[in-house]
Amino acid sequence: MNAHVKDRFSNKLSSLKLAFDQHTARKDRYKKILAKAAHTSSHEILESVFDLKNGISPTDLLNIGKQLTNAGTWIGHSYLRYLISHANFKHDGNKPSRSEEEEVILDHLINNIPLNERYSHSEIFKTIYNEREFQHYYPNYKSPLRIPKTNITMVLISGVFNEIFSTAAFERGAAHMSENLGVKYFAADVHGSKDSDHNSELIKEQLDQYILENPNEKLWLFCFSKGGVDSLRFLNRYSDFANRHVVGFSAVASPILGSDHINNKLISTISKIHELKDSKIYHLINERGGILAKAFQDSLSSTHQRVWFRKNHKTLPKNPFYSAVAFEASWYESHLWMMLTKIIFKSAKSNDGIVDAENALFPSYFNGLNLGILKGHHLVGTRSSFYCQEALLESHIIIFKYLGLLD
Repeated sequence: MNAHVKDRFSNKLSSLKLAFDQHTARKDRYKKILAKAAHTSSHEILESVFDLKNGISPTDLLNIGKQLTNAGTWIGHSYLRYLISHANFKHDGNKPSRSEEEEVILDHLINNIPLNERYSHSEIFKTIYNEREFQHYYPNYKSPLRIPKTNITMVLISGVFNEIFSTAAFERGAAHMSENLGVKYFAADVHGSKDSDHNSELIKEQLDQYILENPNEKLWLFCFSKGGVDSLRFLNRYSDFANRHVVGFSAVASPILGSDHINNKLISTISKIHELKDSKIYHLINERGGILAKAFQDSLSSTHQRVWFRKNHKTLPKNPFYSAVAFEASWYESHLWMMLTKIIFKSAKSNDGIVDAENALFPSYFNGLNLGILKGHHLVGTRSSFYCQEALLESHIIIFKYLGLLD
């Protein structure tokens, strides 16, 4: 066997070994996700059952039903992905494929060299995210891009109807940050069916209490969907508090400029229910939820929110930084519920199933960090989602540190 043939054989063997190692790494990753889903779900359900020793109320039964449904979804989804991982032999190499521009960006990030506006914030952020995502999907790959330490406390602020899920949006990613980087976090208790003025007061009450107990901590508001709109109302109302205690505001898939879907004919039809505002049925539904309230719909409507942001952006507190990330997904890439919303709320614009991407980013007249549009549907923040929440949060920390926005 000549040297050329030996080299080809050796390279082929190395490539096969690498493919096998990465296949094993992917299976191990999904096995760990399945184990975590089973362990966490069973623990939560047992705790709920033990809490019933003093009697069972309709609310208790509703909560247990919700937990069983969420647990079944999480475990079933995880088990399916684990089974699929056994047959997935896709080989992407031991390093992510990068363009020349991405290599330059990574070199500057790794060595903390200023890019001097050579690339946009979205180009830098996407390069970081792709690198961190590859590291999570292929644990055998050792990325030279490190995640810096930070002393900020994350405040998770969720969106509409998050109460149907067992955890706040992106709490799985936040738990990863806490376990691996020591980042503190807590989830603010907001009402998904209440308007933004109502939730802004809830946010203020909870942050007041947190700062009272932790006076030296700096807060980073990590807001999903309508949680971003609620938080903007809070920041605008309580700018003095924010300038003292809030280091930054990050919106993820938030209708910063509203959602055009609220102006959809179906929603317009529902809005006509307000003509029945003097009826008992209207008040009963509205007291239980609030979604019928015009103020709730205004919190999401592009017609109202776009005007609100233009009118109020100059009075937002100046000390915090502001960032935004949007998602986009084709209907066939989406969660089942997102497929339905894409059918009902048709939009010719890039969107995640709920929010048009252009409305989830800051307008040109506002000095915010538009971190770009990533692939993903509107429900990637749920704990049963296989979207790499961990990479998303890590990428935020890396770029904020690099830009000097975090200590």
